[in-house]
Amino acid sequence: MRMNSDLAIAQARLSTPITLNIGRELPANIQYMPPSVQTIAPSVNGEPMDMTIVVTAKYADVFDRAAQAMIAAARAGQGDMPFGDFNHEDSAASVRPTRFWWGGDDLVTGGVRMDSPWTGTGAASLRNGEFVRWSPQWVFHKTTLEPLGLPVNVGGLVNRAAFKTIAPVVSAKGEEAWFAGILATGCRAGSGGLPGDGILAAARELRQRAPERFPSNADALEAYLRTAAGAQEYMRFVGQMRSGQR
Repeated sequence: MRMNSDLAIAQARLSTPITLNIGRELPANIQYMPPSVQTIAPSVNGEPMDMTIVVTAKYADVFDRAAQAMIAAARAGQGDMPFGDFNHEDSAASVRPTRFWWGGDDLVTGGVRMDSPWTGTGAASLRNGEFVRWSPQWVFHKTTLEPLGLPVNVGGLVNRAAFKTIAPVVSAKGEEAWFAGILATGCRAGSGGLPGDGILAAARELRQRAPERFPSNADALEAYLRTAAGAQEYMRFVGQMRSGQR
């Protein structure tokens, strides 16, 4: 993309590591940017740059106009479709965005939202927990920091993101809804183990978060979680994680 001296591309690839979360279904849209005042340190021309921006509905409007222009040009054979990648490597596509819109001021459900049809590799990487965060990439004015558009590569799936408050792609809300469903169907001591569709996800989480507390062998761990005792211990572990006791 040709740039004049007043423009730059921010690649939000720096900042804090994020604890993995588990969701049951892939989201149809994700938070592209959280709303309100954001102090970030994205990579600009390969160097970190501290900036404070105020993300409003204007960002969504600017980004969607840029995306729709790229989509129209690509359909006319005059350009490429916008896409997201993995770790800002600008290679394989993880998602083919179709729309950007303003979701409101809620820090988790609001901000700039992106409709996110996932590619096969993108969907697989989310389901297996390889990536859990989104990091945007956008064009801005170097002096005013105002948003000016999007490059063809609009960002990527990552495990670290410059926006400290950005919602994870695979959300904790999905995790809580899943656990609530387990409890509602009688997954308590003496009433059976975890439901089959939760075994692999629970085992993956425990191997990452509590390898010293549960069986280290994958087959043994999955078998344990199928028992009432295993389900009870897992739910106790979840409760402790939520209350910060662990």
